Amino acid sequence: MVVLHTIGRVALVATFIVSGVLIFMDIPGTSEMIANKVLPLPEQLTEPVKSLENALGLPIARQIAIAGAAIEIICALLIAVGTLTRWAALLLVLFLAVTTFYLHDFWRMEGADRVVNMTIALYKLSIVGGLLILMASPYLLIVREPRADEF
Repeated sequence: MVVLHTIGRVALVATFIVSGVLIFMDIPGTSEMIANKVLPLPEQLTEPVKSLENALGLPIARQIAIAGAAIEIICALLIAVGTLTRWAALLLVLFLAVTTFYLHDFWRMEGADRVVNMTIALYKLSIVGGLLILMASPYLLIVREPRADEF
């Protein structure tokens, strides 16, 4: 069972590792997509965002792209090796919720775009389900011999 659990963890997070690497390979393209979908930010965030941009010397869309790719890769690797699994899975659940809401807003679309983005959102929902199961099942990592009365 431990081997199957390990294979399942790796399979569940493989998409995050690939996605994070692809984002790092195309930060400008990802930043542009984020800028088109997420920006402008609410007025209350204008001042803090300006401060952050000045402090780091990067536009907020680029910062979000870099942070998103880092979150995907780091959390996926933590889950794959079985370290801080619950926290990494929780962070990925939140990441998926935010990215689905802002980047795959199928409820605002029509036609083929709506179908494609709804399908992506449903795939992400399935991954969220797997991550929630992983968060709720730490006992799967415990290996013990069954008692005679358990047969």
